[in-house]
Amino acid sequence: MDVPVGNIPFHCDETASVKRRIIQLLPGILLLALGSVPLVAQVSIPYQFQSGAPARASEVNENFEALRAALNIALSQINDLRDELRNELARIGELEEEIQALRGSNVFAMAEYVEVMPDPHVLNGTTIRFSGVNLQIVNGEGITESINGLGNIIVGYNEPHMVGETDKSGSHNFVGGSGNAYSSFGGLVVGVDNTITAPYASVSGGSRNTASGERSSVSGGSRNTASGEWSSVSGGSDNTAFGQWSSVSGGDSNMASGGNSSVSGGFRNTGSGEWSSVSGGRRNTASGDYSSILGGSFVEVVNRDGISPPTP
Repeated sequence: MDVPVGNIPFHCDETASVKRRIIQLLPGILLLALGSVPLVAQVSIPYQFQSGAPARASEVNENFEALRAALNIALSQINDLRDELRNELARIGELEEEIQALRGSNVFAMAEYVEVMPDPHVLNGTTIRFSGVNLQIVNGEGITESINGLGNIIVGYNEPHMVGETDKSGSHNFVGGSGNAYSSFGGLVVGVDNTITAPYASVSGGSRNTASGERSSVSGGSRNTASGEWSSVSGGSDNTAFGQWSSVSGGDSNMASGGNSSVSGGFRNTGSGEWSSVSGGRRNTASGDYSSILGGSFVEVVNRDGISPPTP
């Protein structure tokens, strides 16, 4: 039985089947339309019929074949889109799980303490501000007195020494400048090509200085060395404090080798006695315990409690 439908006559059973199929395809067709994806190329119907005019079965079947082919293409595209949608939904599920994990982590907890803002002093610069918190950096070993090369605060690019190898194996140090080495823990080293090798040692400036005694310090200058425990060199050049609690305040090529000895300045002066001191001059030596030299040249005091110049 032929029933005219629009310009194309359909058989009743085929009409119902096609309608059902179109209804099944509508969700996919809507997805394609909303996604601006062309469903298929424009369907070309081989034969056009006038309402009420008889049609040959072969022509009607050819029309249906054209429509069926177009519908099959559309169904294939919809199936592909369905697979893509399934994959995207799975990915969305994974992302939701990641978001939930992040919400339960410390990343979100940090948000209220961290502020990112333009730097008012640098063109196009950015400042990150931490407010209301302490900032703690550790090497992960569970104790301060341990080294693994981590847990340091480093300001700058941490270049190697200009000459020779640079040992950067220490932990929990404050490091700034260029070419500095740190192989122990709890220290400070800034400046250029300076080195700290003992626990809690510090070099706070200058160049090519070394603090190798435990808790020793070099404040500045060049090529100075504090190798005794609790020893210090304040400045100058080529000075050495290797007695325990010894100090060199400045000058050139001075040495404080006695425990608690001090050389205040001058050139090539030596305080080798315990609690000895040389205040200045050149090439003076205070080798007696508790001895002192106020100045002059080539003066040596070897007696205990000796002083030069002698008191009346």
